[in-house]
Amino acid sequence: MTKKCADLIARKYKDRLNQFKKGLKTKDPMNWIVESVLGFDYVAPETFKDQNQGYWRMQISWGGPSDEVRWYTNDGIDFSKTTYAYLDWFDGDEIEINNYVWDEIQGTLPPHCQSLPDQKESY
Repeated sequence: MTKKCADLIARKYKDRLNQFKKGLKTKDPMNWIVESVLGFDYVAPETFKDQNQGYWRMQISWGGPSDEVRWYTNDGIDFSKTTYAYLDWFDGDEIEINNYVWDEIQGTLPPHCQSLPDQKESY
């Protein structure tokens, strides 16, 4: 029987957290991040069903399965929560995360990511 994303997310998150902890300890952590993620973009509110809040998405992998870190924002100024999402075809799960790793990465986001949600450029 195939496991659901909810069954896998805790282990997948732990693996990603350890990967990013090591990456932040490299000689050039920003370069490591740039080379390790697929993209960074803004997902506007109501892009997906039952998604009331916009978020900045750091896409780590793509396809089936895929995973990403999301920084939710209420108004483009204040971040309300950080989550890790593990997604597969017609299935997915998301958990709230709290670790210095994601705070450090959030601190490196381009300045407009923290104030202007209408600028939906990808990086």
